[in-house]
Amino acid sequence: ADGLKSLAVTGVTVTNSAGNSAGPLQVLWVDGNGVAHAEAVTFTWDSSSHSYIGTSANYGASNPAVVLSLNTTGAYSLTINAPLDHPFTTADNNATAGSEYEDNLTLNFGVTVTDGDNDTANATISINVDDDSPAFINGGIEGGTVTALNTSVTKALNIAFGADGENASHGLVISGWEPLDGVSYG
Repeated sequence: ADGLKSLAVTGVTVTNSAGNSAGPLQVLWVDGNGVAHAEAVTFTWDSSSHSYIGTSANYGASNPAVVLSLNTTGAYSLTINAPLDHPFTTADNNATAGSEYEDNLTLNFGVTVTDGDNDTANATISINVDDDSPAFINGGIEGGTVTALNTSVTKALNIAFGADGENASHGLVISGWEPLDGVSYG
């Protein structure tokens, strides 16, 4: 019967798939050359809109990287406007980048609610963010048969690059073959 006095997000921590700390939240900004750069996200609480707003060097207030919005009924929404940096390549982060480890991140937002006579309660909103790895779909690479010299065979690779998109310079690398004229290798 004391009523709601205030509602606030008090901070965010980030853990990876193995439950290890992933450090502060970072997003990726891609420059004009297609190179991604990690940027630290700084959060501020806007009490008038009940929004926890995360900005970075290239994702400012007009297009924030991350926004967690709460309402007084207990509902919340998370909007992610920038790709998140999934920094781990293994559970212990001891392998080189580009490995097949899918580094899902859990964003843990601390929330404090205060009633009319200043009683408080704390809780955590935990949201899993899938590190969307590429996959071969629809049966994978279609096989083909070359039946004569100077004859081309066209088949589908059936690649789904996922939400992260194709790497600008090394989206598809052919390896394990002898060099062929006209084919570039990563």
